Amino acid sequence: MHRIRATLRSALNAAIREGLLRDNPARHVELPSPRRPHAQVWTDQRVEHAAAGQRWRDSGYVFTTGDGAPLHPDYLTRRFRRLVADSGPPPVRLHDLRHGAASLTHATGADLKTVQDLLGHAAARIPGQRGRKPHPDRAAENRKTPTDQAAESLAP
Repeated sequence: MHRIRATLRSALNAAIREGLLRDNPARHVELPSPRRPHAQVWTDQRVEHAAAGQRWRDSGYVFTTGDGAPLHPDYLTRRFRRLVADSGPPPVRLHDLRHGAASLTHATGADLKTVQDLLGHAAARIPGQRGRKPHPDRAAENRKTPTDQAAESLAP
């Protein structure tokens, strides 16, 4: 578009100088202003998309294969098993990490509603809650009377 505008301006101005035209008939014509592309940061993901070219499909998922297709649901579980086996800790399931995160969150003082929201549960109930022992750091806190707890919170 820029080149068209420059060529038209040059030709009409030459015609006016040579006396072929009295004024520029295109002065009332509105051409769209040239748009320059916005600079883009080339992240690793954007480079992968460009490399995939026509094969890339935007699935809307965060974690995808190299061509944008969603990962198979069992991929992360299988990959996690392989990483655990290669690194040598005792066998642990990927789902066990979810339970561990919930327990640690609750142990730091978060209420059950916060843990529920974190896990996406509909009810603020911990499975197997009956018979569950409190976390050792919280057991002493649970034995304190409300008066002791209030006094500690007011102490400097």
